[in-house]
Amino acid sequence: MARTLSIYLALMIAGIFLLHACGSSGNSNDNQNGQPAGDGDPEVEVLARDYYTTSEVLAPALDTYPVTWYKGYALFMYFENGKQAETVDDIRHQLKQRWKYPVEIKSKKEGTIRTVGSCEDFFQAQKDRIYPMSNIERREYSIKGLSCIAAQIITNGTAAKTSYIENLKVDGSIASRLPGAVTYRVNPRQPVPTSGSWADVVKLEATRVTDGEVKLDTKSTYHFVSKIATGDFNGDGNNDILLLIMHGVKEGTHFLQDLYLMTRDTPDGLLKILKTYSALERP
Repeated sequence: MARTLSIYLALMIAGIFLLHACGSSGNSNDNQNGQPAGDGDPEVEVLARDYYTTSEVLAPALDTYPVTWYKGYALFMYFENGKQAETVDDIRHQLKQRWKYPVEIKSKKEGTIRTVGSCEDFFQAQKDRIYPMSNIERREYSIKGLSCIAAQIITNGTAAKTSYIENLKVDGSIASRLPGAVTYRVNPRQPVPTSGSWADVVKLEATRVTDGEVKLDTKSTYHFVSKIATGDFNGDGNNDILLLIMHGVKEGTHFLQDLYLMTRDTPDGLLKILKTYSALERP
């Protein structure tokens, strides 16, 4: 009898415990506001969703190529005070900055002298077609003017959607990637090559290679090819490259300096010229 009573009491206690457990389970499906809760800890879920959304917004797209510039080259990367251009805003600031050493240029047509001491002055002189006359002034003026042009191109650039220049190296092989049209012509009456590469037109030897720049030589001439920037600079979605190409004679003062905006349609194809920029007049 005592054994039967013990079993009965044990069953009653178990039943009460079971009912309590079921009641608690039913309440766990509602939060304090009476709304159904999700699976697991709701705070953890919210944080996880926020992190995912943030990642979607901030993570760079894998198929875009942002505007970049080669910071090690002195064409426009350093200001007069020695500060390096780390951001696009730095480059925009350079467009407004006064030059430490202005250049005096003389109009052939008007016979007047004008002082050019900023990018703003330079662009106005370009518009008025006024250029320096002496070779000493021309060389300094050219590099400063190309600096202004490069800065303006970069600040107007956007990220590219496609790119075939990611693996392009500015080294001894660059002449075989550049079109023959970049060939140095001391006499402007010489015909411009319309096919083939620069290496097909003239035999060049790489005599110095640094990061982003190569010096090429022939027996009588020297040439520099420098990587300035990459990005979409003409709005077609393709990645372009901005190159500074300088030519000169080893005996004499003649030289040419131009910026070339180029792109290509295949990973190993020949670069094609989109636009050429000069700070000096052309015959």
